[in-house]
Amino acid sequence: MNNGNADGLVFKTIHPFSDMKFVEELWTDLQKRSVHSYFNSWGWVSTWLLSLPTHIKVDLHIAYLEDIPVAAFFFGKTSGRKYGFLPFRSLALNATANPYYDGLYIEYNAILYDSSISLNFTDILNYIRSLEWDELILPGVSNQFVLDFKLLNHHEKPHYYFLIDHNENAFYVNLQQIRDSKIDILQNLSSNRRSQLRRSIKQYEAQAKIQVKKASSTSEAVEIFEGLVQQHQHEWKKRGWPGVFSNPFFYQFHKNLIQNRFSKDEIQLLHIHTTEMNIGYIYSFVYQGEVLFYQSGFNYQPDNHYRPGLISHYFAILDNLQNNLNVYDFLAGDSTYKRVFATETKPVYWLRLYKNKPRYVFEENILRIKNKIKSMPFIFDFARKMRAFLNKP
Repeated sequence: MNNGNADGLVFKTIHPFSDMKFVEELWTDLQKRSVHSYFNSWGWVSTWLLSLPTHIKVDLHIAYLEDIPVAAFFFGKTSGRKYGFLPFRSLALNATANPYYDGLYIEYNAILYDSSISLNFTDILNYIRSLEWDELILPGVSNQFVLDFKLLNHHEKPHYYFLIDHNENAFYVNLQQIRDSKIDILQNLSSNRRSQLRRSIKQYEAQAKIQVKKASSTSEAVEIFEGLVQQHQHEWKKRGWPGVFSNPFFYQFHKNLIQNRFSKDEIQLLHIHTTEMNIGYIYSFVYQGEVLFYQSGFNYQPDNHYRPGLISHYFAILDNLQNNLNVYDFLAGDSTYKRVFATETKPVYWLRLYKNKPRYVFEENILRIKNKIKSMPFIFDFARKMRAFLNKP
């Protein structure tokens, strides 16, 4: 156990697997005092820890104020040679720093901290800076985290150099606002989109009515999940892509999460279909009155009158609206159906920090080349397929 001081805060580091009971008690107590997302909840965190292989290095860092834990976060760490020649030591916030295991794509990521007290975030950042790393990876961090730590504040003297790998808007539907306004959700759509949606429903219901099956038990949840996996993989392989569930760790993690947390009312799995046709599957997390859409499997048809994504989310939103949930969050990324239904957006960031300016300049040039390649569709398509093939444990 390593100790450090930072203006009143005492930091301790432990290996979480050495005492999972202590980690659970600390984390669940602190999350009661924290504003946090599902990706920082004990349900997600505990499943993540217990799903990792033993060779992965992850430490829990705890900040105490007068012997009371006021902040906590995990750092995964790796080292080796980047690009085949550049020595590196990486830390990743609430992740492993290994691309294969970090394909879970966490969002609204942050340090868990007691929201009832005024913390000096510079002190926490100074502690993090004192650790041994060349590159600090901050995947999917929330806008509040960025604001708390003033990460993108260009007016202050930098104690680090940062790169924005990318940032995306998370689209979401304010269900409570729609409920309070007492209007039909279709009224929020443009006349063209309303017409498309109605035509698509009519097309699906030409022979049978659309139904929504919601998992009501863990076994039903696993069954719907397996259907989603099959549909998702089928559609992506048709396009020449491996699909996210081709990663065995990704698949097993989510199966574990469903089996561990469905009974805690944290998991929602929907199957939208008619008696004649499968339309789609939607997998979401339910937490603190919000629904976070995470993954899907849609049955696309040659006829573009069938719009499985639009229809599936429409019925999912209706279901959650009727069940008094407050928000239907599409999470980060841009899709037509997200823009169609969303009432608001908020940013999510993927950042990297560096202590050393020459290394930062080198990585900045690499990122510039990568972004250039992304602008060339055929080269980008090949590069992504190769990366998916090479990112194996």
